[in-house]
Amino acid sequence: MNEQRYAKRVRYEYPITLTAGKKKICGIIKNISLGGLYVVLKPLTGPVKGSRVKFSIVLNPRAKSLRIEGDAKVARCAVSGSVALAFLSMNANDFTQLRRLIEVNVGSSNMGRALKKFIIGRNIAKKKGRR
Repeated sequence: MNEQRYAKRVRYEYPITLTAGKKKICGIIKNISLGGLYVVLKPLTGPVKGSRVKFSIVLNPRAKSLRIEGDAKVARCAVSGSVALAFLSMNANDFTQLRRLIEVNVGSSNMGRALKKFIIGRNIAKKKGRR
């Protein structure tokens, strides 16, 4: 598979909760970027490719209000039970937290370019009537 990534992925192993309809699914993030993340799910049966999910990443277990939440689309599913999620939407505060998390883990050298591409891509999608 030959994919063009616009955002640097960083290793980041942390718990995540996905909500697909009324079903809550727990998993562990393996890597994350401004555009999405890769998650190993427990149980191994998760959402299917193309489905929309809500996600919640608690950044500090002691301060559960410190979290990143939003909507994502399942981009790929693996037989192993892992999924690749593409972010669809999140509020500005959550996006700022995501950006900070990535900067801390990778440094800020490519963040400006990746952030610009992310924002331009989202604005184009909104103009075309997509979220």
